[in-house]
Amino acid sequence: MFEIEPGDKLKVVLAINDITHKEITRYRDYEWRITLWTVTLMAGIVAAVRSTNLSGPNQSGIQVLLTFFLLVVLCLGIGHVCFVHSRLVTNWKIRRNLDDQLGLFQKDAYFAGTVLPSEWERRSIKWTRGLPHLLTFWVIMLASATYAFYTVWWPGS
Repeated sequence: MFEIEPGDKLKVVLAINDITHKEITRYRDYEWRITLWTVTLMAGIVAAVRSTNLSGPNQSGIQVLLTFFLLVVLCLGIGHVCFVHSRLVTNWKIRRNLDDQLGLFQKDAYFAGTVLPSEWERRSIKWTRGLPHLLTFWVIMLASATYAFYTVWWPGS
């Protein structure tokens, strides 16, 4: 075990805070990237179906395979966005603890008033905190999947 000098504790907390900030930014970007990749894969299926003729003896088999692929892509996209969001919430909680450790909510700790608004301290950090953003990602993926399913099953429409 090693000991941290009193002057180094602040450096350690600030380093962890910097790492946590970078992780939060990275996970926020991942939510958008996963959504974009999911929509892009579905758009590729739509483009492939639109550019080929699915009529023939194997039409229903191809449609079932494409539907299965779309379902897998959709489930992986939504599941991965949920996983990334849970990692984001974990890092938000770490940052909140670091803010407490640094005394950023304490009145007159660094200068007159508080560094961070006191309303932020009372805000609970739960998985549902970013639900409006999650719903946005889910709706984008579901809308793309709905159009892709429609295109696979009614290619001539």
